[in-house]
Amino acid sequence: MKPVLILEHQLPENSAYLGTWLRTNDIDYVVYNADVHKTFPSSIDGYSALAIMGGGMSANDELHTSRQAEILILQAMMKDIPVIGHCLGGQLMSKALGGKITTSYRPEIGWQPIDYIDNELSKLWFGNDPTDTVIQWHYETFSIPQGATLLASSVNCENQAFSIGKHLAMQFHIE
Repeated sequence: MKPVLILEHQLPENSAYLGTWLRTNDIDYVVYNADVHKTFPSSIDGYSALAIMGGGMSANDELHTSRQAEILILQAMMKDIPVIGHCLGGQLMSKALGGKITTSYRPEIGWQPIDYIDNELSKLWFGNDPTDTVIQWHYETFSIPQGATLLASSVNCENQAFSIGKHLAMQFHIE
């Protein structure tokens, strides 16, 4: 099986539990960190999935690696390769799909309550009894791109998660 491609945007950000889960399940993965490698791969070819992690920058910042991440997201989605985005990664997914990144009503930092939308897709992604408290660290939020389904919301950030096909974007961290 081809490895999962994980994009990290800065040190000391890392794949955290996602890396642990992949190792525990004997799934190979390759990590590119923008601070270390200065660039991301130019193609999704050779990878079985794409995970885009968080970071302290804005998806609106003119960073070469953010634009590369958007290209990889679109390549993966066109080839039906699963994509998951955490926080900044979710924002980059929205932006790549034509969504907007804007300032949140209020910043969300630390453990925060979350509400899951009562629909089949939300249950499919998060289960029938998901945790109602998640870790957050963001000042901005994403809009829901055309064709995507809203999966979660909160008082301070209306758009917390969306899915489109086999692809998932989250404003919060469950990794």
